[in-house]
Amino acid sequence: MLFTTHLLFLFIQFAYGQYPPPQINDSQVGIDTGYHGPLESCSCAEDRPRIKWITFGTNTSYAQDGGDTFYSTWGPDWDTWFTIDDSAGIKASCSPNGSNIIINKARGPSVADLRPATVNCLQKEWGLHGDDMGHGDDGSWKTTGLSWLDDVLYLWVSRNFAPAAGNNSLRQTAQNSCLLKSLNYGVTFQGPDDEECYTNPTFPGRLFGTPSFIQYGRNGEAGPHGSDKYAYAISNDGSWDNGDSIQLGRVPRERIANLSSKDWEFFNGSPSEVSWTRNLSDAKPLLYSQNQLSSTAAIYNPYLEEYILNEWYFPNRTGYGVYPQALYPTVWTWYASRKPWGPYRVVSNTSWPNAAWYNPSVLNKFWGFDGKSGTVITSGHAYLNHSSQVLSTIPFEIETFW
Repeated sequence: MLFTTHLLFLFIQFAYGQYPPPQINDSQVGIDTGYHGPLESCSCAEDRPRIKWITFGTNTSYAQDGGDTFYSTWGPDWDTWFTIDDSAGIKASCSPNGSNIIINKARGPSVADLRPATVNCLQKEWGLHGDDMGHGDDGSWKTTGLSWLDDVLYLWVSRNFAPAAGNNSLRQTAQNSCLLKSLNYGVTFQGPDDEECYTNPTFPGRLFGTPSFIQYGRNGEAGPHGSDKYAYAISNDGSWDNGDSIQLGRVPRERIANLSSKDWEFFNGSPSEVSWTRNLSDAKPLLYSQNQLSSTAAIYNPYLEEYILNEWYFPNRTGYGVYPQALYPTVWTWYASRKPWGPYRVVSNTSWPNAAWYNPSVLNKFWGFDGKSGTVITSGHAYLNHSSQVLSTIPFEIETFW
């Protein structure tokens, strides 16, 4: 790896006390499996790629911050906001029964100095940990993304189902996504409640079952490609793990707060011929790779002017196949593109043989100098025999063409 120093501790202390030191396990280093992209970049100035390859450092894990899906966003207060699913919360703040979905934020000027705190456990709204809210369908609510846009905090939720025999090759499926908003920094959320989202979701079915807004700047500060007028969101075809395709949607920023699917349209063109449709069923995938496109996040790197799609999957098909053997290895296949609608190319293909890192999300606030380094926040089964579903950070570096 290219790193000269280890990543300093994330979450060193809470606002009211010293945080316990993290566990660092060198055996969790990813294995670069090769293929460093094209030998030469495109000669076309507009589409000429900057990112050649991405490599990762050693994880730093925090066993006391348990949970899943740490999707992150950069708030107007300059804080880092993030979700946790299936957790008791930061320092057990949502104990004793935990919660399906939790909103958190962390203050601090650097990764080493962040101080996390729980903002909202959302237990009444979206259930205790594993609670199906009385629907009797063996499902529960999970988040697929969190974003600040123009002083409004937006949260995606969807209905997730643990796999059973015959259920889509043992994947954990996701469907019926809903968009919520908070006008008071996450204290309360407006939009469909549990019952309405269950019976009349924003996007019924699985085709847009795991939506997440593409992250630009702080508080949704706009980037290129019309992002001053539209908010873009990606979703796979309704699987937490091991999905098959990625769809792209957009909504006018002036109408996003309506929380209405009628305001949305979906990409159905090609990188050279961009077009949109109001009909989700007519959307054309940005990417198709069977069993290798899980629920994920995407971010725009303003320094290198490229979009990064943080994909991951379990080669053994599911996190619930034969527990815990099916969790290992995990593969991160990251993609990059000069435009939100592609074309996307592979810029990392990393296998984690002894760790189940999933749902990676780049911390938008902490790009390194010239955007050539950063930190990803992720969850997973960090150690074969010690702990599972813990918050971890992993540094990365970007090799560029020019």
